[in-house]
Amino acid sequence: MNDIPIAAWIVLVVLGNIATLSFLYRRKKGRFQVLQDDSRHFRFLSNFGDITIDGGSRSVTIVTRKNGATFSFDQIYGLDHGMKTSTALLEEIWNGLDLWDLMGMYRDVNLWFQLSVILQGGEKVPLYVVGQYEPKEPLSGWWFELQRGILRSLGLFKDADKTSLAVVKLVKHAFARHGKPLSLV
Repeated sequence: MNDIPIAAWIVLVVLGNIATLSFLYRRKKGRFQVLQDDSRHFRFLSNFGDITIDGGSRSVTIVTRKNGATFSFDQIYGLDHGMKTSTALLEEIWNGLDLWDLMGMYRDVNLWFQLSVILQGGEKVPLYVVGQYEPKEPLSGWWFELQRGILRSLGLFKDADKTSLAVVKLVKHAFARHGKPLSLV
C-alpha cells in the first residue's frame, strides 16, 4: 500500500463506486430489439419472446422457447401500460440495513414497467417489461439523484420509465399502422 500513491487509491475507489452504482441502477430485463418493420409486419424480441404484429393476417403472434400463441386483432381490446413494485432485498442488503428499512414505505424497491395487450375477456398478455432499482431512504433523495446524474452523464444510466414509454409509443404506432389502433386502458 505504501508503494501506491494516494491519488491512485482515490481513482480506484471512485471507479469501484461507479461500477457498483452502475450495477445497482442497471435496467433489469428490458429486452426490446426490432427485427422487422415494414408495411406488413412489426416484429420484435422481448423478454416474453419473438412477437410479430402482422397487418396482413391481422394478428399478433408470440413465440417463446416452449410454445407460441396467436391472437387476431378482433380478440384485442386495448393496451395496458402499468407499473408494479417488488422488494429490492439484495440491493437493500448491499447498501446496508438500517432503521428506515423496518418501515415499509422506506424499503428499497424495484420498479417494473410492463406493456401488455388486453384481450376481449380481460386477460392481459405481456409484450414487454423493464425494471430498475429505486432506493427509498428519506432525506437521501438528493444523494440518489446525484448518483444517477453522474451515471447519466457517463452514459451508464437510462431511466426504465422513459425506456418503457418509448416502447409503448413504438408498439402503439405499429398497431395503428397495421390496422388496429389501440388506446391505453
